[in-house]
Amino acid sequence: MKFWAVFSSISALTGLASAADAPINNNNIAADLVVPNRYIVKYKDNASASSRKTHEATITLQSKKAHKKGVIAPLNVPGLQGYVADLDPADLKLITSSGLVEYVERDTIVNATDLTPSPPLSRRALINQRNAPWNLAHISHKSRSGSSEYVYDSTAGIGTRVYIIGTGVLITHDEFQGRASHGANFVTGSSPTDEFGHGTCVAAIVGGKTYGVAKRTTLISVKVLDKNGSGTTAGIIQAINWSVAEAVARGVARKSVLALTVGGAYSAALNQAVLAATNAGVTVVVGAGSSDSDAKDFSPMSAQTALTVAAIDGIDRRTANSNWGLTVDLFAPGISILTAYIGSNSATRYMTGTAMAAPHVAGLAAYFIAKENLNGHPAVYNRIISASITGRVSDPRGSNNRVAYNGSGL
Repeated sequence: MKFWAVFSSISALTGLASAADAPINNNNIAADLVVPNRYIVKYKDNASASSRKTHEATITLQSKKAHKKGVIAPLNVPGLQGYVADLDPADLKLITSSGLVEYVERDTIVNATDLTPSPPLSRRALINQRNAPWNLAHISHKSRSGSSEYVYDSTAGIGTRVYIIGTGVLITHDEFQGRASHGANFVTGSSPTDEFGHGTCVAAIVGGKTYGVAKRTTLISVKVLDKNGSGTTAGIIQAINWSVAEAVARGVARKSVLALTVGGAYSAALNQAVLAATNAGVTVVVGAGSSDSDAKDFSPMSAQTALTVAAIDGIDRRTANSNWGLTVDLFAPGISILTAYIGSNSATRYMTGTAMAAPHVAGLAAYFIAKENLNGHPAVYNRIISASITGRVSDPRGSNNRVAYNGSGL
């Protein structure tokens, strides 16, 4: 009786109701994927700001009694109001019973979308734009002509911003010419720079001077993965939240792109974060993942409004490990891609994976925004799809059979 007396008094403060509990969406997920005591909470759309504030204060107060932190990060992008919390599982009932809460998710471990070193392409020398990387030539020619020229418009992404959400970026690398900067770092105790290599590879394909699609875009590093390429779903959601808020505050959301080459188990909350970003006008590009599986079972790959990119080789075959399925929007080069790497400001490496395919399309998003003055996610999404070359991928496994193309006319 004493517990219920306390519970009743908390209910009056937090909006708790006797209606059916909010679901824990992924309650049955494998234990080894769960971040202990960490939860992602999504409010109902009609929850008022004042009731949310009171709810969060009460949850934090209750959590501290169990030596937990309570609310550790608010989520406040239009369409995704909620928070990340550190809780004793015994206190979870206070949240799921709240009339304010739509659903709860256990936070889960995520990793960099698979990216593996590749042997050099022996026929190719040190790369410059007269002898461009094969992948850049590939996206600027309709046919497999064997051309080594990357043909692109001189606007090259100028005036756009691409947020690289991953392991951080070595912003001093020569490829970035001072156009890269540190944004936010969500890895506790970590340097903001790239300690794994993944983010620098991605950023250089998006906008590097030699290896990049949009060579004049601005690159912002948002770090969510540690030196082992590992992080959490909550961290990615916080990174999306921060990136969208930063772009909105600058008044450039509709000229901005999120490049997400990270992923893990299906998460409604993460997919909701992607939707919130695209609703704000930001274009979101994600790698399909590299487990030779249906991308619908993973996030953010399954987010409906993201541009989900699978990988092909130089003759348009789906790469062996690339994910597939109806959530895949198009394919881009993803094998033996020469790009920037960590270790020095001139380091390079050949890499393979859908983490290499997605930044081609993130770069194309910035490219088309600048070249054609496109305004916001729907226009950018439709332009990339309309420009793509159809029917050329072998073994698409039910994916949309499209290859990324920059519309050069060649």
